[in-house]
Amino acid sequence: HTYDPEAIRTWIFPTNYAKRDYQFNIVQKALAKNILVALPTGLGKTLIAAVVMYNFYRWFPQGKVIFMAPTKPLVAQQIGACYEVCGIPPAETVEMTGSLPPKTRKSLWDSKRVFFLTPQVLQNDIQRETCPSSDVVCLVVDEAHRASGNHAYCEVVRELTLRNPHFRILALTATPGQDNDIVQALINNLRISMIELRTEQSADIVKYLHGRTVDTVNVPFDDSLRRIRSDLARLITTYVAQLPGSGLPTDGTRVSPYQVQLARTRSRQRLSGPAQINQMRWAEALFAVVSNLSRAMQLLSYHGVRCGHACLETARTEAMEGPRPPSKTKRELYEGPMFRGLMTQMQEHLKDPARYSHPKLARLESIILDHFSRDDIVASLPAGQSTAASSPTTTSTTTRVMIFSQFRESVEEIVSLLSHHSPLLRVMSFVGQSTGKTGKGLSQKQQLEIIRQFKSGNYNTLVATSIGEEGLDIGEVDLIICFDTQGSSIRLLQRMGRTGRKRQGRIVVLLAEDGEEALFKRSQQTYQKVQEGIMSRKWDLAFCRDSPRMLPAPVIPECSEQALDI
Repeated sequence: HTYDPEAIRTWIFPTNYAKRDYQFNIVQKALAKNILVALPTGLGKTLIAAVVMYNFYRWFPQGKVIFMAPTKPLVAQQIGACYEVCGIPPAETVEMTGSLPPKTRKSLWDSKRVFFLTPQVLQNDIQRETCPSSDVVCLVVDEAHRASGNHAYCEVVRELTLRNPHFRILALTATPGQDNDIVQALINNLRISMIELRTEQSADIVKYLHGRTVDTVNVPFDDSLRRIRSDLARLITTYVAQLPGSGLPTDGTRVSPYQVQLARTRSRQRLSGPAQINQMRWAEALFAVVSNLSRAMQLLSYHGVRCGHACLETARTEAMEGPRPPSKTKRELYEGPMFRGLMTQMQEHLKDPARYSHPKLARLESIILDHFSRDDIVASLPAGQSTAASSPTTTSTTTRVMIFSQFRESVEEIVSLLSHHSPLLRVMSFVGQSTGKTGKGLSQKQQLEIIRQFKSGNYNTLVATSIGEEGLDIGEVDLIICFDTQGSSIRLLQRMGRTGRKRQGRIVVLLAEDGEEALFKRSQQTYQKVQEGIMSRKWDLAFCRDSPRMLPAPVIPECSEQALDI
């Protein structure tokens, strides 16, 4: 790569923001090696990325600098964030989307130097040779924990390396993975030479963290929900009993969709011979039924009757009214008295105005109303943010709440419930772009507008699916409520990272009886195990030794701390 001999004598660290030693130290290492940076949410990974990108932009006048993020809203957000840190000229910067014609993208690759895009766009342009791969000098990978298997992140690095082995990689994440093998795969896929990991207990970041409390609330089932679960469990057990040797639990409440998937895979391997084709078809039909029923049990137990009923009704409609006639097994299930009786029971529960779909909803409602009526919420805000003596109206203007639930049906139910408390609660749903069975998703423009209104106070309560977990700058949030529990330590960490950034925060995790508490504890233990395994070097991780030297030997640039014109 052609370099600027004057520029490479220094690397610049901007003083426009208060200097944090851990950011400075990580940037210094990231300029020289391919590094995976694992920092808790809200501690300035974007600043690290922007400074690294800026220095490669300075050093290589013809080089291409690329920032990859997994979703379009994240891509759009990072353009502004990086510009605010270092002020790379907007005329040299572009957001590339798949909606741009290939010819237009080719022109932009030729004329621009700094690119913000999703990995799918970059992969396509590399394969079409629209992207000048040989000119790439720096690649930033946001939410890098996604780089597993055949994810587009992995394909991009492989394709680029084939054409140009000399480029710097900076990978960013809140936590790198669930176990040793996953972290090792991440290292291999992104050619990582070093991990820079910090936890909330790390000495160099503790002073930048604001305290946050984590409260778990155990929620028992009510009698109606308990009866419905019992009837659904009997239905599951009926079909599991027809799968001898499957290894599935005989208690229908203990059969999870993941267990069904594993048992189904084993069955396919066992019944793979030509002589067993009829037996395999019969087993496949049974597994399909058990899979649908176990998913409904999970939704019923953790999210409530409405979500469980919607799951069963969707499965019934697809089977009985789809383009293909239903299998004998499905017809017997959906036309049978046990299924019909179960659906009637669920409908009766939902018709009763005095009943919540799940007792969690009652606890959620109580916690939120209590939060918005507390005097100390306004009192704890920084000077200038509260406007008068505390009152429900003042509190609802200054404080923000975010609720996470995995499924859209649950999000819409929570929004409907809390909207009855307007204007104290100004509630909005925040979901992904894809169109689901419950309706259309939100476009990128709509998502960004909702975030803007939430940050400005037009909404004070946001109810989000996983789209709200990852990376997006939601603003200050005082209370996080996890309506369900994530088995993934990464997603749990990202949810919790939405609060406690600039002031004290609180997290409440609602745990349904019969299994959800154990799931929550397991995800916390997994996170702690990963951090300990990496930091104590108990894990025997093999790092890539071929981080390219980007500057000519023996040049070692000296740091110049200076304010940048932005």
